[in-house]
Amino acid sequence: MMRKILEVLALSTIVSTSIALPVAAQVRRQEYVVVWYTDESMSTVSGQRIAFCDGGSFRSGTPTLYEETTYYGCD
Repeated sequence: MMRKILEVLALSTIVSTSIALPVAAQVRRQEYVVVWYTDESMSTVSGQRIAFCDGGSFRSGTPTLYEETTYYGCD
C-alpha cells in the first residue's frame, strides 16, 4: 500500500513539473528565440531554444542546420 502511494506521488510530481515549467517560461522576458526546422522549406518545426534576459534558457526538440532567430533584446 505504501509503495502504491509513493508511486502516485512520484507520478503527480512529474506531471505537475512538466506542466509548470513551460508556463513559467512564458512569463519571463525573452532575449531571443531560435526555431529549428526539419528542412530548407521551413514548414515543419523540429525544435526551439529560448534565451531569457535573466540568463536562463529553455530548449526542446532537435536542433538542425535550418534555423530562424528572432532577437528581442533586454533593454
